[in-house]
Amino acid sequence: MNENRLFFSYCHAEKKRMDEIVPLVEAAGVPVWWDEYALKFGLHLGDEIDKGLETSRGAVLFISPEYDRKSNDQENYIYREKEFILKRKEQLGADYFVGVVLWEKASEAAVPPKLKNFKYSNTDKDTSIILQIIQGWGHFEKYNIPKGGRKLLDAVLKVAHNDDAHGIISIDEKPLGGRFFLLDAERLSDDGRGEVPACYTEGLKSLLRARYVEEEYPESQSYRVTRAGFAYAKTGREPERLIQKVCEEGRKILRQAVTSSADGDITIPHGVPGSQELIVGAGDILPDTKPYTFALWRGGLKDLEDCGYAEFNGSGEYGVCYKVTHKGYIFAKQLGLEIE
Repeated sequence: MNENRLFFSYCHAEKKRMDEIVPLVEAAGVPVWWDEYALKFGLHLGDEIDKGLETSRGAVLFISPEYDRKSNDQENYIYREKEFILKRKEQLGADYFVGVVLWEKASEAAVPPKLKNFKYSNTDKDTSIILQIIQGWGHFEKYNIPKGGRKLLDAVLKVAHNDDAHGIISIDEKPLGGRFFLLDAERLSDDGRGEVPACYTEGLKSLLRARYVEEEYPESQSYRVTRAGFAYAKTGREPERLIQKVCEEGRKILRQAVTSSADGDITIPHGVPGSQELIVGAGDILPDTKPYTFALWRGGLKDLEDCGYAEFNGSGEYGVCYKVTHKGYIFAKQLGLEIE
């Protein structure tokens, strides 16, 4: 099974640079297969490199003049790495990430012809190699969800507009081991042995990383599709927006909070799985109970959080609470709202 990580292919003459780069990339949440981490005493070098290549979802080629020379020597491991990466990219296309970094003095002619049309980093010109790797991988994760994750989203999308549906994906652990996934209490398709294929587990992880689903409650095994998740399921893209832009649903939440409530409270009730209420002031602000509607309005609340107009105010017996901030009241006045 492919693991959500990047394989770093480089020449050992550049090890000192890699010693600096790898920890910083991993500190940003990008998992890396690097031989210095993976190759333990007594393991076969070639076998472990092959495993690393076969189980990674992408790779970065760090090309120096020495790397270029060795990558054309069929007896060298670097040649095997480069050829495997190019073949995997050709086979999987957008589902496989490949990045290229050109060290100083490396010729642009060293970039493999199959990768010429992809943006690459040149250290003669770019000083933000680490940032580019992090941003490139983050974009890849958002728009290249594994098959299992896409199946989960598709299953939710099919029932999302039903009044009786909650759009909740949950995991049910078997007493004697194993697990299966439920969608609104109905078991998703299984592998013939009564268990959902493992690809769903990896798919769910990818949806969480991309923030296309979120935990229903902290540390629960129930997950709700977000506004961005519904957008991705329908169009294959996440809605683009500036951080300071608040969607219409978010503005309505703010308007209700500052005009009908003395304390500016916003609450998402909990206690019942699949609860789809958003209490602002004295009542539920949602126009209906469809999970897609909840995702839109929950996304509006997220906009308010991102802009600093609302903040988490604790989780109590009744639900998860948010409160309008001072910055939020200023924004409300800019919108022409009369504040209670």
